[in-house]
Amino acid sequence: QLLFAGRAINKPVAVDRILSGLESGAFPSDLAVSEAADFVGKVGNAEQLGKLFEFSLAEETPEEHQKHALEALASAGDLR
Repeated sequence: QLLFAGRAINKPVAVDRILSGLESGAFPSDLAVSEAADFVGKVGNAEQLGKLFEFSLAEETPEEHQKHALEALASAGDLR
């Protein structure tokens, strides 16, 4: 629900909570992880993008989720 609200206004509302959700495994599907990572990539600040990068490198992060996070970071680089 936080992700939906944040995307609706395209502002960095609740980015830290979304990052916490990624780290804790609160997103139930690859699609949800992809959308969350993409949102953070679009509106997150440098510190938040760093946290997304750390998530992508964590050993406990599933490989598919790592891929989504790295793709979001690559897109963030293109946007900036």
